[in-house]
Order: sequence, then C-alpha cells, then structure tokens
Amino acid sequence: MHYRQTAKRALLHLAKYSGAEWVRDKYWAARGLLPASLLLFHRVTDAIPEDGITISTARFRAIIQALRDHYRPVSLSHLLDHIQQKQPWPPRTVVITFDDGYRDNYELAAPILAEYGVHATFFVLADMIGTDRVLPWEEHLRGRIAWMDWNQVRELHALGFEVGSHTLTHPNLGVVSGEAAWEEISESKKKLEDQLGVKADLFAYPFGRRENLTEENRDLVRRAGYRCCCSAFGGFATLTTSPFDLARIPVNNSFASLADLHFELRTGAPWRWLRPPEP
Repeated sequence: MHYRQTAKRALLHLAKYSGAEWVRDKYWAARGLLPASLLLFHRVTDAIPEDGITISTARFRAIIQALRDHYRPVSLSHLLDHIQQKQPWPPRTVVITFDDGYRDNYELAAPILAEYGVHATFFVLADMIGTDRVLPWEEHLRGRIAWMDWNQVRELHALGFEVGSHTLTHPNLGVVSGEAAWEEISESKKKLEDQLGVKADLFAYPFGRRENLTEENRDLVRRAGYRCCCSAFGGFATLTTSPFDLARIPVNNSFASLADLHFELRTGAPWRWLRPPEP
C-alpha cells in the first residue's frame, strides 16, 4: 500500500510540474473532451464507522476544502447547461452529489458545504423522507441513522442546494419494470415537486451499477420529464456525454488520503490519462 501511495504521488507531481497536465487539458478542451468529475456521497457522520457509503465529518471537510481550493465545483444543473449548449467548462470542474436523503446530509454535510460556498445536489428517496423506515440492508444500523424530514429537504433547497429524485423506495431498476418502474420514477418526481413547489428534473437511479437500469427504464426517465439520469460508476463526463448516462465517482473510505482523490480526479489510472474519454 505504501508503494502504491508513493507511486500515485509521483505520477501526480510529474503530470502537474512537467506541464503534461496543462498540455493534456488543452488537447482535450480543443476537442470538447475535457472531463468533468461527478462525485457521489451518501452518509457523512461520526456516529458509525466509515464504510463504503459512510465518511467522517473530518474527512468530508478536508475533501470539500480541497475541492474548493484546487477545483471548480459547480451545480449539476450548471453542468447540464454546458452539455446542452455544447459550451466547454474549465479544467478540474467537479459536481458534488448525495444519494438517499440521510439526515446527516442536512445536519452535518450541508453546513460544511455552505461554509465553503460549494454547490451540491441531494437525490432523495421520496417515500423515506420523514419516516423511520429502514432499508433492508441497513437493519443493523436501526436507531443509528435517520432520514431527513420534508422541512429539512425544503430548507436545503432554500439554501440554494439542488434536490433530485432517487425514486420512491430504492428499487433495482434493472429488475423492476412496467408500471412499477414508472411509479417509482414518475411519482417520486411528482412528490418532490408537490413538497418543494418547484420543478424536480434531476434523477439518479438506485444501486447505480450498469446492470441496475434497463434501457426501457432509462427511456421512462426521459418520458417522466427529467433532465438527466446519474449512475454510480465511471465518474467522468464530457460535452459529448448523454445527460441520461452520467457517471459518478463514489467517494468513501477507499480514498485513504487526499492524494488518492487528487490522483483520481487529475491523473487517474494510466489508461485514462493517456486516452481521452470516448465520445
């Protein structure tokens, strides 16, 4: 692990100080292939240990400060406007998103984001908000995690954060189909709009792997009137990316240090660094 960390730092510094990063970004920008990174968070809390969807408040604060200082955080809607209008964005553009609607997003993550003036989009499970229900795979955390209520979701929106749909109940849209899928996709949008009093046109599908969304259900997302459909893998978008196939990078305790995050966002695996994202 130590050698891997050292190698990442060396490659990052080589790309930065040799000018290779600047040349690469100019090359990509000229071809409309300059990538923006979409980051995915779930829980930000100190009440439970860090895991695949949970990070501590200290780690989150360090990440947000680094993004504010070294990147260009923009809202998801702003990125979608660029894609729609084919207008290039600056190098190191990032989008911050959250899935599910945990209360710690409101109580702990949002104040940190506001402190640093960083935008974010919160994708919520509409039927979980304001309840004490627990997702089946989180029964072991009953009593230790909670959902936001609708007043808190409305306050997030009032503070300038975006709120999007993550369905009603977190189904696997790679399996659920027909009327059941349509209800999860369209009724969650309607419920958000009723509660917020504004258009809710941003969507992220549950589980987020490629196999968790059929093309038929992706078409339902379009039909329901959303502007986008976000996954939970891949992480990069370019001006040629379909808004209905937006990839995101899950951010969790697998990033042992900020150097890991910088490496992922600015240098990446060697194949990604040497080859521009596919149109």
